[in-house]
Amino acid sequence: MLRALFGKIVIPRAVFREIAVGGAGLPVAHSVQGAMASWLSVKEVANTTETERFLQAGLHPCESEAIVLAAELASEA
Repeated sequence: MLRALFGKIVIPRAVFREIAVGGAGLPVAHSVQGAMASWLSVKEVANTTETERFLQAGLHPCESEAIVLAAELASEA
């Protein structure tokens, strides 16, 4: 469904770790690993200072990195 809506998807490293590593053996982990070959990619967040600010505000690492990565990708467009 996501692939049909967006074509290519970029996720931050923290999201990948939580799903593919933390959920190893679960169907969703296999789906993510399979998608890595075609339409899903993992990108490191460049602004770790901003990520840390969100973490200190109480956000989860995945949420923090997703917000920062979205801002970074928007600025690249």
